[in-house]
Amino acid sequence: MFREKVKLYLSVLFLVGLFFTGMSSTTHAAPNGFSSIPADPSLNPYDARSYPDRLEIFKGDRKVSIIRSENPDIQQWGFIDSGNLVVVKSQDKSGQKVFELFDTANGTRRDKVVMSGAQKIPPWAKTLTD
Repeated sequence: MFREKVKLYLSVLFLVGLFFTGMSSTTHAAPNGFSSIPADPSLNPYDARSYPDRLEIFKGDRKVSIIRSENPDIQQWGFIDSGNLVVVKSQDKSGQKVFELFDTANGTRRDKVVMSGAQKIPPWAKTLTD
């Protein structure tokens, strides 16, 4: 009886974990202040600490990169491609949304899109759309 309850409990936890990680991407609203946001290691080996102006990316206890947006206030961010890439959403001084794509392992920017008018959102940024 006890083993059956434990198996049921673990099954529920696993399914809830899959639901909240979305299987392929995990997005987070950027907090006001420090926050440690764990990632599911079975889908993504990285964790991130989110600050208003940057993300610090960790693999285990080791800091591997710092992600800095061109705009100082990160509004939302998320891992994609099993954690290999990070998408950051911010807003420029004129109020336009800015999406940036970064390499998780070294923090280099791979792409940047400033949304204007009826411009299409790139596929890699769709996880962060309102």
